[in-house]
Amino acid sequence: VKDPQLMKFLPVRVFVLYSISIVISVLVLLLFYPAFGADPVLTFKQLASLSISAVVGACTADLVGND
Repeated sequence: VKDPQLMKFLPVRVFVLYSISIVISVLVLLLFYPAFGADPVLTFKQLASLSISAVVGACTADLVGND
């Protein structure tokens, strides 16, 4: 990051990316797996496994898109 002022907004940006990734992951699981949420342990495992790839993809797209 070249501008030190942008460092102040970096935690907010990461939080927004993470939050959007979690929300989209829940929506995708509800859309493609209607029984999502029936078992709390299974729900946590499914959301955790899908959100990892969603967060990595969102952060990669954010880094690549902002040359």
